[in-house]
Amino acid sequence: MQVFIPLMAAVCLRVERKILLPGVTVLTRLIARVRDRASTRLWRVLAALPSPDQRTRLETLLVVKDGDRVSPLDRLRRAPTRISSPAMVLALNRLTELRSFGISRLDMARLPSGRVKALARYAAAAWAATIARMPPERRIATLVAFAHVFETVAQDDAVDLLNQLITKCLTRAEQAGEQLRLRTIHDLDAAAIRLNAVCKIVLDPQCEDGKLRSIIFERVAKEQLELDSTTVDKLTRPEDDNYYEFLLGNYSTVRRFLPLLLRTVHFEAAKVGLPALKAIEFLRAIEGHSKPAMTGAPHEVLNRAWQKLVIQPDGALDRRFYTFCALERLQDGLARRDIFVNPSERWCNPRAKLLHGAGWESLRAHVCRTLDLSPTAEPELLCGLRAYVAFDS
Repeated sequence: MQVFIPLMAAVCLRVERKILLPGVTVLTRLIARVRDRASTRLWRVLAALPSPDQRTRLETLLVVKDGDRVSPLDRLRRAPTRISSPAMVLALNRLTELRSFGISRLDMARLPSGRVKALARYAAAAWAATIARMPPERRIATLVAFAHVFETVAQDDAVDLLNQLITKCLTRAEQAGEQLRLRTIHDLDAAAIRLNAVCKIVLDPQCEDGKLRSIIFERVAKEQLELDSTTVDKLTRPEDDNYYEFLLGNYSTVRRFLPLLLRTVHFEAAKVGLPALKAIEFLRAIEGHSKPAMTGAPHEVLNRAWQKLVIQPDGALDRRFYTFCALERLQDGLARRDIFVNPSERWCNPRAKLLHGAGWESLRAHVCRTLDLSPTAEPELLCGLRAYVAFDS
């Protein structure tokens, strides 16, 4: 396929310009030789990038240690398959190990990213013994490409798993709340029936106001009404309730991977995601303290649903609920791409791929002409304002 595409392009050009020679066989051999020279040059450049110490460490990826069943290469190219805190720890350790090679600090800006990714995909699919039998330059180049590309892949896998773990914790809390609500629904029904009977007495137009209380207490005892009112207050929940108080049962699960997550993954944020990022940075700052002072915790991340759980009656902040609040807001920011990581393919900053500066100025007129828009924002804003005024009137 790699030879077929340029061959077809050359054949189409020959047909278009009515060129007889060279023939298809000669063109195929020429394209194959050019591709071989390009691949050899890529291997040579990649193999020259790492230091001798890095080359030695990369070679160890192909060696199966005593007591192990697979090589480090086989282990590092394997993505997490379970949604659990031990799997999250393994994913973060995988990212740390790939970062330890220091390949991301090498300058690969001038190398074709597509060819490097193709080389990394080959390393992820080939047997370690097959790579070990390669010539030195090609072997080192293959391992360099693997370490460079899979550092990004490992970080994406870790963030994917973090997102799934947070979702799992929230789902468990909601299920626990729903189960408790189902267990107490009979008590709520009984209390609601008695209170409904009292409401009917109050709403009866034939009932005299002076005898209202005596009639109600004849029907239902005062102590029973007080108990029913307390039951309704205890068991009813607001419409937007998320059962966040049941998250405490998952706190030990979060604590298994949270310290390593805060040390390993460095999040960045746009302006909208800064409150959640500040909360994560605060958790990173207090990590390692058994009883940290929560007075400096940012409050911007707390919405109305979290305030009643995080802020205690004495004004102090609950560290456990604050941790869950920060993680939930982090997940929301990741979903809206207001929070991102770098390097990444799936969780990167989408704004970084937009045209800006001199690149945008050089293409502004062409893009606006293609979209039938004005090169400046004022006419478009004025047109939108006029449409709004006409619609409102």
